[in-house]
Amino acid sequence: MSNNGDTVVVYFSRTGENYAVGKTTVGSTAKVAAEIMRQTGAAGVAMNQHRKTEKRRRCCAP
Repeated sequence: MSNNGDTVVVYFSRTGENYAVGKTTVGSTAKVAAEIMRQTGAAGVAMNQHRKTEKRRRCCAP
């Protein structure tokens, strides 16, 4: 598959602790996004979680 430069893969992938496999340095979604980018030649943009939101969810999660 070819890309004419107008395609971008935007993804959010959580790294760190994973329920199924323990600690991870590359999340599952990042792996899938990398494969899509490889096959299509698209650029990629990783979205990052804002640290304040992450802390708030930890303290207030049920």
